[in-house]
Amino acid sequence: MSHNNTESTASTPANPLDMGHFLMISALVPGILAAFALFLSRSQGHLVFRTTGFPVWVLGIFSTILIPLFILEWAWGGSSKIELEPSPEDEEGRNEYFRIYLASFVRIVWSLLLIMVLVWAFSEIAGFFLSILGAGSSNHKLLTDFYAYLVALLPLMMLAAFVALLLQIFQHRITAIIVGAFLYVLFRALVYINNPLGRLNPALYMDWHLRWLDPMINWGTLWQSTTYLAVLLVLFFGLGYWFFARKG
Repeated sequence: MSHNNTESTASTPANPLDMGHFLMISALVPGILAAFALFLSRSQGHLVFRTTGFPVWVLGIFSTILIPLFILEWAWGGSSKIELEPSPEDEEGRNEYFRIYLASFVRIVWSLLLIMVLVWAFSEIAGFFLSILGAGSSNHKLLTDFYAYLVALLPLMMLAAFVALLLQIFQHRITAIIVGAFLYVLFRALVYINNPLGRLNPALYMDWHLRWLDPMINWGTLWQSTTYLAVLLVLFFGLGYWFFARKG
């Protein structure tokens, strides 16, 4: 592939910073779920979330459903054409391509972190009012909940890297999104049945923050899982960058 002295164009994932409506969702959904939990508590006479506090219960909904949808929406948001003079076969060109791809991925990671912080804060507020109204547990700790939200970032970053990889593999963005959504639903369905993937199924870890909160935690197994997710993250990111540079 030759690009010497020619202009190169390549497509990167969409800019995720225009996400005002999703930030609004991050603020409103905890309140809606709190109202739903209060209704069930008053009508059914039991708590919706017995084993975890309300913020962790909300986190499970965001980490398995809403944030994966946000990542797909980020992928949907249009393509950015990057024009470069250096050839990707030159050292300067390769470095420039890598900075572009890394910057795009860092933006989505920062967006995920911002969403997590907002959901955590509003969930804590909603959980506080639930405990006052007798529809929630008041024995959870702020830092423990925040710790769970931070831990949940790793599998979400892995998912974002995978979707970014699909955007580079497929020529059309809509194809990448459809394939990504299909694979996510498929692998999430496999979590609930016996399947040959077992612990290798990446979707198994979308709610793995619950394992970190387990008092009977097996740290050896947990760190193996952490290493596995980190390897997948690096692998998906590396492959995505490789395809991105080749398309330049």
